[in-house]
Amino acid sequence: MRTLWVVCGCAALSLSLSGPALACMNGSSEGHLRGPSGSLFADEDELIAELKLAEEALRTSNYSLAAAQLDKLRRMGEGSDGLRSRYARVAALVTVRTGGQWPLRRVGRLNREEERVKALKKAVQALRARANQAPKDPVRQSDLGEGLSSLPQHQKEAQNILEALAKADLLTSAHAYDALARLRAKAGDDSGAQAARTRCKELDASQHACGDAPKA
Repeated sequence: MRTLWVVCGCAALSLSLSGPALACMNGSSEGHLRGPSGSLFADEDELIAELKLAEEALRTSNYSLAAAQLDKLRRMGEGSDGLRSRYARVAALVTVRTGGQWPLRRVGRLNREEERVKALKKAVQALRARANQAPKDPVRQSDLGEGLSSLPQHQKEAQNILEALAKADLLTSAHAYDALARLRAKAGDDSGAQAARTRCKELDASQHACGDAPKA
């Protein structure tokens, strides 16, 4: 299995929509965004450009770069509700796809098991909040199913979500198919697991998603 995480100097960020990392990205009624002292930070277009870099890093499984971009965004200023939601998605999926190794609780060392579990739970909360806002959105539901699969106590719910989406051909990511493959294999459905892996490989732009997802 490939190494999923390279330790870097990213600050620890909360993944909750109401957490401190996102509190600095609250919406502003002005075209530019202000810090606590009233000084101007980056405008929305600049924030979006940086967020797109984080999203692309996530798409290509470059989690260290995605985390660094998220940390940069945290320092740049506030953003709209839509930008905060996109930020929350990238942050949560970086956590899920590194097995809870991000955000780092202490710079310079990997997270311990209890820290990984805590991070994964916060990631699932963020993904569930997004899914609840748009329950018919297959992207948000696919993300939620993937996130839920990272925690043993939620794997039954994860499989129900992912199976329903797969049946309707609405699973939207290679990682979601990989999660489904692992859940089917755990349930003893070898042929179903292979079918999901095949579909995963068809969608895998990064060439790293299928079979390499961390296990909780």
